[in-house]
Amino acid sequence: MFKKAGVILRTLSQLRLIQLIFQIKNRLNIPSFFFRSLSLKGNIKRLYFFDYLETSSSFTTKPYQFEFLNKSVLFKNEIDWNYKKNGKLWIYNLNYLDFVTKRDLNLDDVRKVIRSYYNSYTTILDGREAYPTSLRIMNLVKAKNYYDSEKLNFILKKDIERLFQSLEYHLMGNHLLENAFALYFAAHLYPSEIRLVNKAIELLKEQLTEQIMVDGGHFERSFMYHQIILGRILDCISLSENNPNNWNVSIIEILKNTAERMLSWLYEVSNNGKIFIRFNDSIEGIAPSAYQLFEFASRLNISFSTDSNLSDSLFRIIKKKNYLCALNIGNITPSYQPGHSHAETFNFCFYSNDQPIIISPGITTYENLKTRKLERSSKMHNTLSIGNYDNNEVWNLFRIGRRAKVYIHEDNHNQINVSHNGYRNLNIEHQRRWIFKENKMVMIDTIMSQTISDSVVNFHFYPDTIIQRTDKLGFNINNVLKIFFETDDTQSNIKTEQYRYSLGFNNFVLATKLIIPIKTRLKTTFLYTIY
Repeated sequence: MFKKAGVILRTLSQLRLIQLIFQIKNRLNIPSFFFRSLSLKGNIKRLYFFDYLETSSSFTTKPYQFEFLNKSVLFKNEIDWNYKKNGKLWIYNLNYLDFVTKRDLNLDDVRKVIRSYYNSYTTILDGREAYPTSLRIMNLVKAKNYYDSEKLNFILKKDIERLFQSLEYHLMGNHLLENAFALYFAAHLYPSEIRLVNKAIELLKEQLTEQIMVDGGHFERSFMYHQIILGRILDCISLSENNPNNWNVSIIEILKNTAERMLSWLYEVSNNGKIFIRFNDSIEGIAPSAYQLFEFASRLNISFSTDSNLSDSLFRIIKKKNYLCALNIGNITPSYQPGHSHAETFNFCFYSNDQPIIISPGITTYENLKTRKLERSSKMHNTLSIGNYDNNEVWNLFRIGRRAKVYIHEDNHNQINVSHNGYRNLNIEHQRRWIFKENKMVMIDTIMSQTISDSVVNFHFYPDTIIQRTDKLGFNINNVLKIFFETDDTQSNIKTEQYRYSLGFNNFVLATKLIIPIKTRLKTTFLYTIY
């Protein structure tokens, strides 16, 4: 009981006061004293056509069939908008209504879906929460490019009024930014509603300043959420430029400047769209791809620098003749919203000629507590893990208690030397040093402790990688790369084990990992035999 209380206190100590206030307000269902209710008057303004990013959702009718997160459901008669068998995130996806924005969707199908949602509106549960409401508002505004009706406008009006009263200050982070985007979309429908317009601009400016770092990275340090947020910004630019108002002229420039920085960051981290790095909560297929974002930005005449130094996001992309190495050497950010962070301090990914060799396994769920905790754990990342402890104290679905503090001792294109105190509860400090050369990379792990610990370093290999053991401490990888280890543990027995490599939510294949014991020092050399 005391251990659990300690974890909770360490988690709560990082929250902002406004989060605590709104957590209490929401849990006790206390009416808000911070915002007056919004009652929208008059008809929705008709918008001029604007371009936008399309969703990858799957939807068919006759009868209704939906596929999200690799789970398909067939509704033979009416759509159950509260369908619970596939978990909350699946319900959220159903209630986003993003499938109605697909340009090749039959308008009669759109009409049927909108009518079904309208008829069920008063009975909808999870779909009324602020996050799915925000995404639904934006999707319905996009759908108005092709289809308009009194029922669609009714849903929009009610959603906007409710969202205005239920902004996610208890969570903040990307949730609050999505609320801001939705209000900004809504303000274009009701440009004479001054309180709506002012709140949309105020919240959007505030959160973009807060969440987008100087180097252009999103502060939750997730590749996936960076691309989601960037896509939203590009949609906002398209909407505003095609529907100019006196009030949105100034913010268009802010949106463009932010998009330019985010595109520059994405260009660098994705190696011009060639790779997708699964740091923290990231998996392919959820966000628009780098290619889609670059192409959409081009259609909007947004240019960007192809030279980003990745300063404050603290990812590092080291490119040499034969390989690319991506490193995570940052702290958990933001401290008050670590929900999409993992215990992966000093995690790295290694690519040979843009082909993945050592990777992060990715995520398959936001639902199952055991699976979720495992996928966020240190042992599922390419870093040091000690017994059942993690270098950041992940718990529940989206919580972190104790956090590692990173110290950067050297940081350049040829050498990076860092340490962290994430295992300070065990009186252990972990130091990792990378040395980069054209045909070789050396990584040295050092455990600074006066006690012997149950410590290992984990390497997760991409599925179908050819791994041939050459001797006790050496491996041949894909017949072009050698990996060998030097350790002070004379009894070292490197184990191979299978792990679950994510193919997306609710989908995985088995792949191979190496588990290398370490007492105080482990030197790992990646050497190209052909170069």
